[in-house]
Amino acid sequence: MNSARTHTFENRYAVAFPRERVFAAMTDPAELQIWFTEHAAVGDAPGGPFKFWGRHSAHVPTEEAADQTLTAFEPGERIAFDWTWGGAPTRVSMTFDDAEGGTALTIRHEAHGEVAGHKPGEVRWLLEDLWTLSVGNLRQYLTTGAPALLPDHAAGKGDIVLSIEINAPADAAWRALTVPGELDKWLSEAATVDLREGGAYSYGWTMEDCGECGPSTILELEPGRRLVHDWQYDEDASNRTEWAIEPIRPDRCRVTIRQVGARNPKEFSGYSNGWAKFLLSLRELVSPGG
Repeated sequence: MNSARTHTFENRYAVAFPRERVFAAMTDPAELQIWFTEHAAVGDAPGGPFKFWGRHSAHVPTEEAADQTLTAFEPGERIAFDWTWGGAPTRVSMTFDDAEGGTALTIRHEAHGEVAGHKPGEVRWLLEDLWTLSVGNLRQYLTTGAPALLPDHAAGKGDIVLSIEINAPADAAWRALTVPGELDKWLSEAATVDLREGGAYSYGWTMEDCGECGPSTILELEPGRRLVHDWQYDEDASNRTEWAIEPIRPDRCRVTIRQVGARNPKEFSGYSNGWAKFLLSLRELVSPGG
């Protein structure tokens, strides 16, 4: 590798299933195509493929764009592969260890350079969004046979709309979205909320490349049901975010987010994976385990 900046994400995830089962779900193309990607091709030795592509894989729309190649394949123990993602050489390593209650899955992803035009300070968050969302979908698939939330990146521009159902009352989700101490548990860093139209609403985010970002003001409000705020992130086209909470029954609700007006695949996929990850975090906060 040359002198371009290397960005590294590494995390250890608990998965409540035996190591052999987790490894199988991550290496069987038929299973990967349920919870992770639209298309997959997996070999069983270094030099073989660990390819995934299609509408659920950001910046890998076609098989021609998928060059993921195995550098390690140790059944039940380890997978590693090289992958050119969004024009950047990257390396992924996954290790599987026995742990109390199941498996400890450690994922390390290094990106050498900037992915798909994202600025240096954004790249680590792209890696975290990808793998935290993916492991959330893996857990849900192993439990129920279906993923929790698979974003569709095919449109490449326009509004991003994502929904998730949560086993909790609608007012619990509303509280998580509007009470600063609750927001800070799953989304914000130092939230400010003045719950009225025109009131302040901030996540307290500061990014390396663009300073303060995210929302600042509530534009529209239907208490308990709908919150719309402005949006500012660097030079992105999107300037509005809409949240809606719909009761399904007394102990279950649907939360939908609409990020308005992404203008290109960089913005569209960045928001898609990022908001999907946060929706899983919201669900875990108000309904742990489901």
